[in-house]
Amino acid sequence: MENFYKIDNLLHHGFQTYYLKIEHVVEATLFNDTFLYYYKTEQVKEGKLLGRFLGKDKDNSYVFEYGIKDNNDFTNGFIYCMPLPEGLPKQNGRNLIPIHNFTYLDYPVYVHCEKENN
Repeated sequence: MENFYKIDNLLHHGFQTYYLKIEHVVEATLFNDTFLYYYKTEQVKEGKLLGRFLGKDKDNSYVFEYGIKDNNDFTNGFIYCMPLPEGLPKQNGRNLIPIHNFTYLDYPVYVHCEKENN
């Protein structure tokens, strides 16, 4: 199944970008850096991207790439996750590299670091 979609009007340092569309998310029961995490509530149906799990802070709150979720937040919504592709993600056999702390339509963005023939 194709999870990476080309962003037609966005280049990163002159290179083509793609976003990883999240499909097949499940409620998170384990937290590590091999999953992408999302937070969903009744009001936020699509889910807010949290990114990879980085650990817990001194207050025992969950720390993610794109923010912190206090344990009390779990009573208002749910954390969902999807496994990240093994190694570097590929689109049609091409390696894609994640652009950290950058999203498109709330999805993680990747760059293909070779000039493409369009």
